[in-house]
Amino acid sequence: MKRGLLIDLDGVFYQGNNVIPGAVEALGWIHQENIPHVFITNTTSRPRIKIVKKLASFGINVMEDSILTPPVAACSWLSKYASGYIVSECANLTPITGYINNKGHVEAID
Repeated sequence: MKRGLLIDLDGVFYQGNNVIPGAVEALGWIHQENIPHVFITNTTSRPRIKIVKKLASFGINVMEDSILTPPVAACSWLSKYASGYIVSECANLTPITGYINNKGHVEAID
């Protein structure tokens, strides 16, 4: 069985504009131990690039594709299970604004 970590961001690695004490060191240990991990957040108000920049300001360097947000999860699910067209740059897993179902109706996502 493959194991890894899903790491929440707000309240675990930072709170507001402050890094949580020990967060940078904990991430260093996770990297040192080669533990697979993904950062998760329930925010829909900021794209992942802004989260990357915020983390970088705390000395936490991560890649955009290591952050899972609700729009990314929705886009991934839609591309796998729904028939229709995405109204956005879903291929790049950026937040999407809507989905056109196979009957031509627009359904809002965010």
